[in-house]
Amino acid sequence: MQWQRCAEFFVYNIVITMDLLIFNGTIINEEQTLKGSILISGGKIKQIFPGNYNIPNLANVIDATGKYVVPGAIDTHVHFREPGLTHKATISSESQAALVGGVTTFFDMPNTIPATTTQAFLKEKLKIASKSSAINYGFYLAATKDNLHEITQIPASIYPGIKIFYAPSTGNLLCNDQVVIEQLFEKINKTFVIHSEDLSTLLEAQEQCKKLDTPLPPDIHMHCRPAEACVKATIDLIEIAKQTNAKAHFLHITTGQEVKILSKLHASNITSEVCPHYLWFSSKDYQSMGNLIKVNPSIKTEKDRQALIQAIKDKIINTIGTDHAPHLLEEKQKPYRQAPSGAPSIQHFYPAIFQIFENNNLPFDLIPTFTAHNPAKIFNIPARGYLKPGYWADISIIERKTTDAKDKIFHKCGWSVFDGQKINYQVFATITNGQIGWYNRQIHATKGQAIEFL
Repeated sequence: MQWQRCAEFFVYNIVITMDLLIFNGTIINEEQTLKGSILISGGKIKQIFPGNYNIPNLANVIDATGKYVVPGAIDTHVHFREPGLTHKATISSESQAALVGGVTTFFDMPNTIPATTTQAFLKEKLKIASKSSAINYGFYLAATKDNLHEITQIPASIYPGIKIFYAPSTGNLLCNDQVVIEQLFEKINKTFVIHSEDLSTLLEAQEQCKKLDTPLPPDIHMHCRPAEACVKATIDLIEIAKQTNAKAHFLHITTGQEVKILSKLHASNITSEVCPHYLWFSSKDYQSMGNLIKVNPSIKTEKDRQALIQAIKDKIINTIGTDHAPHLLEEKQKPYRQAPSGAPSIQHFYPAIFQIFENNNLPFDLIPTFTAHNPAKIFNIPARGYLKPGYWADISIIERKTTDAKDKIFHKCGWSVFDGQKINYQVFATITNGQIGWYNRQIHATKGQAIEFL
């Protein structure tokens, strides 16, 4: 009871600048598990002790007995909608929801209004986040057909990478000219994050879909944005990345065919991501979920889902990112052709991942590899992504506790794609830069930092 009273004292008085002890947790780090305690001082991890180490006279303690202690998630794929679409989400609202999901750092995509295509627009987003983000942050630039010179003038240390929309998704950004992409790959030493669908294949499929009578079947999206579009684009862009030795990170892989292609690569400059909804849902779920799982690229077959799970087990895919993409529920409830693509999910990030790993008999020791270690390595983030002395104290504590069928939603849009799903895990606490932002079902005021990149 002494430890519980200390923890309550800490949170309700918001003593965030003093030393903090995470006591007696199951620490998962670098694919190893240790029962131990973590001492935090000055916003950073000071020491990790094996066992239930007791520090006399330390008032600020979180009892993690029976809980998992992992690095805070680095979600390198979100759409926080600010500026321009703040009726759906804001940096403030979604960064707080991220705390609930155990996320301590986010990288936001550039398809806002205006799109993040210039240094001025990038700095405007950084300014907004500096005032309102509850967690650490970074913002991608978008490649266009004519902003190569602009990008070369921007300091590489202030942004994580460059987004290439090889096919359009939400918004009107498009960069599918292979000559332009080759120039970008050759001249800019940053990670390129790629939405990999082939436009001509999509257009052909969508023309066929237009001929269908309404009402359209729930799984129509899988046919309007078919697997062939993903596979063709991934093959083409891998070849360009191999020729130029550019760092290419393929977002939201959805097909077993892409997994096979990636499994044959032995190139450290080419990496890939999968999202929780592709590991959870398959085409059989369109009947019950409808447009709620209308996302780009589309959710594919159960065979594809199983291939993605195996790719996690075999470490063929490198990261897990949410692709958190809020839309209002009333928009998603429109007929298929009018409903936007994208689904919000960030408040369920770690709970959904732990459940996915449990459901598929995957070892929990692997989870931080995909959620924190590899994102830190791929995007050259110093002193984050691991539980090590001297690193920033970005930490999530997960407990096995079943959520209510209809849990409180913190996304501004008011819903989550995982709302109502059976999830047996919750985030007990989230700590960012040594500050407790989420503890025992309550959000507390924290301030994130702009990530600086090596």
